[in-house]
Amino acid sequence: MQFIIPIVSMSVFALLVAGILAWVSSALTMEGEAKVRIINNGHVMVFPLGANLMTTMAEHGYSLMAQCAGGGTCATCRVRAISGIEDPNSAMLGPISPKLQKEGWILSCQTTVMNDIEVELFDALVTGWPDEITSDAGGEAVVAEPALPPDVAALRDVLPGFDCGACGYETCAAYARAVVDGQAGLEGCLPGGAPVLERLQAAAQTAGVVPLSPEAAKLRGVLPGFDCDACGYPTCNAFAEALATGDAAPEACTPGGEPVLKQLQGIKC
Repeated sequence: MQFIIPIVSMSVFALLVAGILAWVSSALTMEGEAKVRIINNGHVMVFPLGANLMTTMAEHGYSLMAQCAGGGTCATCRVRAISGIEDPNSAMLGPISPKLQKEGWILSCQTTVMNDIEVELFDALVTGWPDEITSDAGGEAVVAEPALPPDVAALRDVLPGFDCGACGYETCAAYARAVVDGQAGLEGCLPGGAPVLERLQAAAQTAGVVPLSPEAAKLRGVLPGFDCDACGYPTCNAFAEALATGDAAPEACTPGGEPVLKQLQGIKC
């Protein structure tokens, strides 16, 4: 009798452990689907529950910059959560600055899709868009046309729209982006003349676009353009101005690595 009780107890314990393991395995094996909507172009995709946001988006044609190869340490694969992600964990926030965290930005490489979500992609950090998209949730095929960032759109809206190339860029949108990125001045739209210049100056001021000094423009030309905050400044433009005035060190651009550092050190302001 004294041997029976321990044997029975061990059997019960073994069954209990097996039951717990079976429950955990079932819980970890998620079944079902969730809709992921890209607000830049309205594309709605269907992901399996538990899918990684960045890698599964890549399967649908969206290639996001990932300097750390999905390790959650560089913030270049970030997306802005519009709905469906109310309380991101620390891994999803990673090195994202407090300012961008408040705006809703999260790391796509550290995000697991658990329900329907809507996200906004940061155009400057998207290295590939699908040429044509068909909504997995139904609907006609549409050509993916990423929305312009707000500051670029503000400048584009006051340009003539001729896409004449007089500014040195193929389209007015490309010129507006170059102005925002510090690659072109506000005076570049020759066909628009003084009236367009005045509107550009007003739009730039309203949108917070500050034309770079000539010295800063040289430095800005070799920066990655990620606006990732890794250097401690909100944009590459701001960092370039700080470099030009000696208030920042070129080593602060960690995403650019050694190649960008050498280029920055070779520029004489």
